[in-house]
Amino acid sequence: KQWYQRRVRGSLWSIPANHDKFQQALSKFKPNSWTKFYWRYTENFRRWFVLVGPCMASIVWQINSFYIMAEFWIPLLHVLNFLRASLMLFIAAVYTREEQEYLSSPLYKRFGQQSWVVACILVTECMVVFTFGYERISKPFPPHVIVLWVTFFTIFLSWSFWSFMLPRKCKTASGREVNESIDENNTGCNRDN
Repeated sequence: KQWYQRRVRGSLWSIPANHDKFQQALSKFKPNSWTKFYWRYTENFRRWFVLVGPCMASIVWQINSFYIMAEFWIPLLHVLNFLRASLMLFIAAVYTREEQEYLSSPLYKRFGQQSWVVACILVTECMVVFTFGYERISKPFPPHVIVLWVTFFTIFLSWSFWSFMLPRKCKTASGREVNESIDENNTGCNRDN
């Protein structure tokens, strides 16, 4: 990748306002161009599944954080919590890029290394939580929590089934209606309609 040297407009001391000096100094560290991501998560089931996976992994990571702190009596402001969160932040930044490349580019047939690192970290943390805190996590949930989760997953799975599994009518470029599943050009329907 080629790097471009940014030109400083004159000397930093010739810029009159401190705010402008600060902006000029920070502009030296920003990239020359930004990559735009178009997630299009409702385009097909594969994209939807790849988007929901990291959301669920994030929820599991948060639950693991709570149980590990509770089981090992780690205070909230302990340095280990900060280091763990910082590590996951940097891994997740690379993981997100790898996930986007997997969805967008036909050259990528598998997830990247950081995806597997995140999966291994989550599985290891879950094993630690189940090993040392089984009596804490095996307590039954209150009935209102069970009803809430069952309602959420029912709505979630119903919407996913309705959105991706049922054939839907859509208009082609010529204006005729076809079923999405038997579209001969494999163009698919626009999900925004």
